[in-house]
Amino acid sequence: MLTEKRVPNRPNVRIILISKSDLGSGNFTTMQRIKKGINDLKEQDICVFQMGLETKSINERLSETNWNGLTILIGLNIDRTAFLSSYVSSNTKLVFICGGTDVNESVKNPTKLQRMSEAITRSSATVAFGVSLKKQFLSFWPEYKGLLRIIPQTACVIEPTQIHCKSVISSLESKLAVTLESFILFAGRLRPIKDPAYSLKPFLRLAEDRRDLHLQLLFVGSVVSGSYFVVNKLFLGRVLYDSVQWVESIPQSDLHALMASAICLINSSLSEGQALSIIEAMALGCPVVARHIPGNVDLIEHEKTGLLYDSQEGNRAVETFRDSPIAGYRRLGLKECFERLLDDHKLRSLISRNARMKSRDALQYHKEANSYLNLIDEILRHDI
Repeated sequence: MLTEKRVPNRPNVRIILISKSDLGSGNFTTMQRIKKGINDLKEQDICVFQMGLETKSINERLSETNWNGLTILIGLNIDRTAFLSSYVSSNTKLVFICGGTDVNESVKNPTKLQRMSEAITRSSATVAFGVSLKKQFLSFWPEYKGLLRIIPQTACVIEPTQIHCKSVISSLESKLAVTLESFILFAGRLRPIKDPAYSLKPFLRLAEDRRDLHLQLLFVGSVVSGSYFVVNKLFLGRVLYDSVQWVESIPQSDLHALMASAICLINSSLSEGQALSIIEAMALGCPVVARHIPGNVDLIEHEKTGLLYDSQEGNRAVETFRDSPIAGYRRLGLKECFERLLDDHKLRSLISRNARMKSRDALQYHKEANSYLNLIDEILRHDI
């Protein structure tokens, strides 16, 4: 494994990864994966901890009297972890990771923007998952004095066996009293920014046109507190149509089994940093159909590693397409993307193969972990 030359006589460093601690959330899974990747590198002078947002626990960790090395706090989502700036000192450095919602949505709130602006002035570095997040960050803080680096998200998946896939599907079929012979998958917590109900109408038209396929639309994910009004359409669809199903969050290995078995994975987010579900699906060769937004464009090359659809919702989407790398392509609606995957087996195979290859070559979690260690060494070299 290629690495940059480490800082000579690097002090003992403890890395504390801080994010939402909801088990199964993208933030939690991301930090869990980074921790595993760094631990697997077996750097003798590095120790890694993962914590939630509870200040009491963080205070207890930072006040440990038996630690005399350097502490690096890494907070995922600038808005949620802005409070970490109060801990910065000569032996405690702060690194932020742009989560997506922070620089795409939270910045629209003046109070949150002010809080984030004050916090980043005390940070040593900021990480963006992709080019679009870096550009968005710089549009608000063009004179940022810390290090600004792109470190893509990666995935840590184990290919499910056919036996496991059949077992998971059989269990869900019994639970839902349906047959999941051919299904389209939506995976993720159900909240407004994910716009889960958008796919209902295109799917129902498709299911009507392709009755012989007995298609199912399967939503997997818990409803975020306070978001029930947003998913009312989804639940209404579930009541009115026997081709729309929903289950709460399931173990990650079971979700990966569903990805490996699905026609495709949908991402309908209105705003996205870098969706972990997309990266996991790509690693498993599951074709992804995603709304054309900057975060998704960072990951998906249209008709090569996935399909990007135009939601036709307002001028913003149309303008984004016009300026995008796929401007030369005819814009596709969501239903049309589904149809192409069902009808064009060569395209489906090409997308699956290319997505796996991209995941294998560019999205390895050990590379991600090594990039974070290189960033820490860069902070030490420049004494930021």
